[in-house]
Amino acid sequence: MENRVVVSLVIIQFAFCCLTGFCFGFAGGSGSSSDPYQIASQADLEAVTNFPAAHYILVNDIDLSSTTYDEAVISPNEASYWSSSYAKALPLPAALTGLDTKYQGSQ
Repeated sequence: MENRVVVSLVIIQFAFCCLTGFCFGFAGGSGSSSDPYQIASQADLEAVTNFPAAHYILVNDIDLSSTTYDEAVISPNEASYWSSSYAKALPLPAALTGLDTKYQGSQ
């Protein structure tokens, strides 16, 4: 009986973490337009790919100058995501905001 209680508590905690974004490392927020996920670190930025339709705000400078990626990090890699109907429904750049944001290395 005690094992069932422990397993149940672990499952509930895991579900809470996943539903609130805590397992994915966001600095704060719930992902809604009124309470966007807060991106404050490289881990936060990389977690964006787990919730591409959520809302985000950049709250800190993030230095990725020494980081190299082999594939897209903050966007889906699958072709199905880039069909014309889905691309119109998922304006990812519009959902990422920040105060005085500057993306270095991009013209």
